[in-house]
Amino acid sequence: MRTLQPAGWSKPRGFSHGVELDGPGRWIVLAGQTGGDDKGEYQPDLAAQAGTALRRIVTLLAGGRARAHRAPDLVFD
Repeated sequence: MRTLQPAGWSKPRGFSHGVELDGPGRWIVLAGQTGGDDKGEYQPDLAAQAGTALRRIVTLLAGGRARAHRAPDLVFD
């Protein structure tokens, strides 16, 4: 298991932004990403926050040597 911690992101307490796991197959599991930027600030509208969250997801996937178009499932709870 390898922790995905992008450079410049603050280290979370009690969880990891994401992890990469091997076998069977390769998994990348991400923790809940919010619409807050690297400073913890939020844009005033939902569309901008969603864009920020999705960019964070793409950054984490890249850290696990994956791309968003290869992600078969995105689950939003």
